[in-house]
Amino acid sequence: MSAGRAVPAERAGSADRAVFVSDLHIRHFDDEPGRQFRAFLAGLDADVDVVVVGDLFDWFYGLPGAVPEHLLPVVDALRARRRVLWIEGNHDMRVGRAIGPGSVEVREGPVTLHVGRLSLDV
Repeated sequence: MSAGRAVPAERAGSADRAVFVSDLHIRHFDDEPGRQFRAFLAGLDADVDVVVVGDLFDWFYGLPGAVPEHLLPVVDALRARRRVLWIEGNHDMRVGRAIGPGSVEVREGPVTLHVGRLSLDV
């Protein structure tokens, strides 16, 4: 396994506050994990960055410009955030080409995140 790539602090999360989510395996925006995650995002302060550490969805293979309709409200909730770093897992691949450019930055793992004085290998 490679040591990963360093991500500058301003791209990994704010120096003060970032939340990390992983392995929710959402199958539909209206299933229990989908509803809870969207409510969780809506309750976060605007200055909190979100880091998705793989497998947000149970299965998502991104095709260019095509977010599956049954997952679109979850992706839109992420797009509405100030900053999101999404590290792909084995259940969500090629996400970046589906959701396009914007506030969601998609990376293949592993990566080393620098948040404030912390270095995190994820």
